Amino acid sequence: MEARHYAELCDISLIADNMKIEYYVALRSRYERMIDGKVPQLPERPGGVVLEAGSDDARKLLRATARNLRKNLGYGG
Repeated sequence: MEARHYAELCDISLIADNMKIEYYVALRSRYERMIDGKVPQLPERPGGVVLEAGSDDARKLLRATARNLRKNLGYGG
């Protein structure tokens, strides 16, 4: 019960004091371990935008980039 209370205070002080996010994450994971016995793990994020070369999304992105480039160079209105 105390761990839940301290976790809530941790959330409140993040908003009130603008604490560093790394410190907040460390405190929050500590209280989560006390409450549940394990830390929730998020999957790793890719380093950047990930598109397959032949996908429709990649094709649309390339067309939009070419269209904007032509527009900025004065072609096509």
